[in-house]
Amino acid sequence: ALQDAIDETGFQAIVQGIGACGCQLYMTPFKKIKEYRDFQSCDSNKYMQFHKLLMKNGVFTHPAQMEHMFVSTAHTEQDIEKARVAATAALKELK
Repeated sequence: ALQDAIDETGFQAIVQGIGACGCQLYMTPFKKIKEYRDFQSCDSNKYMQFHKLLMKNGVFTHPAQMEHMFVSTAHTEQDIEKARVAATAALKELK
């Protein structure tokens, strides 16, 4: 859902993670975060704005972009679609 929102909006960000271990959204021009110096390129203020816009739309994530986001069996297809729509709207607003 997050990658779909990035692709749809052309926003400068990446989704990175390992399967069931969750994912992270980084507001960065890099294609991949490989080390600490890469992480320093991330715009934490922009991520906080994104986080607040998601919360306004009923989608709750961790306020720090270095924390993982998880999808569980408790989430329905409707929950995932709601998150995708909210993320797309938030990224469009931030662009």
